Amino acid sequence: MEVEETEGLGAGGDVDLGEMLRRLSPDLQAILGRFRIPPEDADDLVQQALLQFVRKRSQIQSPEPWLRGAVKNECRMYWRGRSRKLTVAVDQGVLDVMAGGTADDPERAILRRGLSRWLAALPWNCRSLLQLRYGMELNVREVAKRTGYRPASVDKVTKRCLDALSRKMAAAAVSRRLVS
Repeated sequence: MEVEETEGLGAGGDVDLGEMLRRLSPDLQAILGRFRIPPEDADDLVQQALLQFVRKRSQIQSPEPWLRGAVKNECRMYWRGRSRKLTVAVDQGVLDVMAGGTADDPERAILRRGLSRWLAALPWNCRSLLQLRYGMELNVREVAKRTGYRPASVDKVTKRCLDALSRKMAAAAVSRRLVS
């Protein structure tokens, strides 16, 4: 993490941002390390926290603890966003593969076999829910009726199942790379 000159940011009060960053640099590095933030994204997260600090400076009574907490929150949001993007990608991929296509499409057949293997490794409730949701293309109410889940819970459970599926797929990709 690089410490840039921060004079003239208009933070107000008696806080010298440059000096505060120099003091907090080891703490912020430790936080970023604990959250396993890739180095190429670490500076961006700290900058986002600093922007929030500058905007809210007049309301902040203890700048250093506040900045540590803000960086932790940025790290949490970073991983939530990454998880959400992966789930959406898997969600769309599952839809595409399970949604039919022509029976004589060899590429789709290969994808379906792979997807079947990954689905088979999931718990029974996830397999059945994903099959109803994507294989049979049922809506939330229809899935809830068949599974006994409340309609409000179907999306949450579907996300958990897709997360589990994406972990299986990622593990398979990693093991393929290690074997190759």
